[in-house]
Parts: sequence; structure tokens; C-alpha cells
Amino acid sequence: MSAIPGFSGLEKPVSATDALGPAFRRVRSILAEPFRLGLFLKLCLTFALAEAGFVSASFSYPIQGSQAAMRHAHQFAPAPSNFLVDGLGSVGALGLGLLLLIVGIGIIALLIWVVMIYLFCRLRFTALDLALYREGKVRQAWRKYRRQGWRYFGLNLLLGLVFLLVAVAVIGPFIPAFIRIARSMDPAHPNPVAIFSLLLPLLGAIIFLSILWWLADAVIRDFLLPPMAIEDAPIESALERFFSLLRGDFGQVSLYMFMRLVVTFALSACLWIVAMIPLGVLGLACFGVGAVLYRSFWQAGGAGAFVFVLYAVGAGSLCLILYFLCITAIFGTVGVFKQCYAFIFFGARYPLLGALLDGGTAPVDVVTNQPPPTPPLNFPAIEPPPVW
Repeated sequence: MSAIPGFSGLEKPVSATDALGPAFRRVRSILAEPFRLGLFLKLCLTFALAEAGFVSASFSYPIQGSQAAMRHAHQFAPAPSNFLVDGLGSVGALGLGLLLLIVGIGIIALLIWVVMIYLFCRLRFTALDLALYREGKVRQAWRKYRRQGWRYFGLNLLLGLVFLLVAVAVIGPFIPAFIRIARSMDPAHPNPVAIFSLLLPLLGAIIFLSILWWLADAVIRDFLLPPMAIEDAPIESALERFFSLLRGDFGQVSLYMFMRLVVTFALSACLWIVAMIPLGVLGLACFGVGAVLYRSFWQAGGAGAFVFVLYAVGAGSLCLILYFLCITAIFGTVGVFKQCYAFIFFGARYPLLGALLDGGTAPVDVVTNQPPPTPPLNFPAIEPPPVW
């Protein structure tokens, strides 16, 4: 593993702006030197899964597109069934059974959510390892951090609970106000001033909560995760290190957070434009061909309809696969940049991380997930054993 050009962990701390160049060079060394498509997609998928919005982006846009396409065929669909509503409205055993079914589904969904959070935490360590040691071995990186992953998982659950309480405290007062306005409003003559007088503060509260969550996630990922991964530091020790850094260099830490937000947004926007324009052109071309085939084959019926269905399935599957590959590359590249930018900025202030960036070796207990060997018992019998 070679050192990063222009950076040394033993030099004086670099500023948030000076860390951008080495961060982009490290991204290039991880993803494109040498460029191999299989390794690139594997690394991008690992880093993308460690990003909070990747899963929702993978499914929300295709689902919305499918819903828009199905609206044209909605008039041919049968009327929706009110079985669930009717069942819940009844007082008999059927309503009770449906209620228990809903509760059971909720419990299963909660368990799935907890498991996904744990996998997300382990993937954060895996992504850190891949960006730090640049070995490209996802399975080996996954296996290293079982103990640290559970600790980080508990921290995320605690952070989520605290954030939920803060969200309730911030948004809760708006609910009675909306209820009062809804009760007092005349449906024939609604008062938009009263509605917007609450919507604007509510929008401000939502923006505040979003920034607060983003800051908390950035702090635990960029400043708490490296000590936990490299030296198995407890959470309180990692927090103490961060607050000491914040007290000693508040201006640069604040600038780093601002640059992280701005550069990440700009990088994401550029990658989305580069990827989505050709994908959109391909989608429009597939749609145009499908419209021609619809008039030529579907309306003819018989074998022609079967040919049109095969084309629709094939073209739709191709567009979905290419879309998933595009957003994987986008989220993965942005995730690699975030990790590398944090490494360069924090590594100049955290000597052990800086040494690893310059080609040092990791502690034995982190690489093998085993404690270091016990020293030999060769001390004199009259002296107490040393503490190790």
C-alpha cells in the first residue's frame, strides 16, 4: 500500500479546503487505478449500501414510474376491494383477526428494520476498511468488525431514539394547531393564510431536523467510526477525542462540515446529470419503439400481443438494470469521496489514522479481531506482574 501523494499524517493538520485534492486522488486510486468494472461495481455497491438514501432511491423512482404508467390502465381495472376496511369495521372475530394480523405485520416490520440497521452499521465499518487499506476484499473487511459493529449499532439505536424524542418535541405542537384550523375552517371558504401561517414554520422545523440528523450522522461516521475501527476505542473515548478536536479547531471543523455538504451535493448533481441523461434518452427510445409495437402487434392480438409483452418485459428489465447500476455507481462514488475526505481531514489530526494513510499497518487485534499475545512471564517472582 503506497502513501497518498501530497499528504503525510505526520505533517501539520491540513485545512478543510486543502484536503479536497488528496481526497479526490484517493477516490481515484480506490475506484480506477487500475479500473476493473467488476471491482468497481463491487466497491460501489458496498459503499452505496452504507449510504442512508440508497435503498429508498433504488425503489421509489421505479415504483413512481410504474404507478404513472399504470394510471392509463386504471380505467380497465376492477374496483378496489373494501375487504380490509369492512373487516376492521366489524366487531366480530374477523375484525379482531385482521387487527392482530396488522399488529403482527408491524412487529415483523420492526424486526426487519432493526436487522437492516445492524447490517447498515456493519457495512459502515466494511466501507471504512475498504477505503483505508484499499485491498478490495469485501468479505475480509466484513468479518473484522463484529464486536465494533454491535457497539456502533447500539449507538445508532440510541441516536435514533434521541432524535425521535427531539422530533416529537419540535413537530408535536403543530398537530393541535392543525386540528383547530381544520375544525374551524369553512370548506366552502377556506382561509389559506391560516394554513400557510403553520406550514411555513413546519417547513422550517423539518429543515432543522434534517440538518440536525445530517450533522449527527456525519459526526459519528467521520469522527467516531475511525477510532472505533482502528483501535477498538469505546464510544466515550471517541466522543472525547471529537469534542477535544472541536474545542481546539472549531473553525476548521465547521468549515469541513460545510465543505462536505456542498461538495457532496455538487458531486452528486454532476454524477446524476452524467448518468441520467443517456439513461433518459434510452428510456424514451424504448418507449417510442414500444408505442410503435403497441399499434402494430398488441392491437392485432394473438401472437403479436405476445411479442409486444416480451418486448415490454425485456425493455423494462433492461432500463431497470441500467438504472440500478447508475445509482449504485453514483451513491458508491459519493460514499467513497465522503470517506476519503474524512480520512484526509481527520487523519492529519489523528496520528494513528494518518500513519495508516501513509502506508502503516493496522494493530493486530483489529486485523485479526483477536487480542494481542500475552507477554511471557519472565519477571522476577518477588515483583508484581506488569499491567498490560
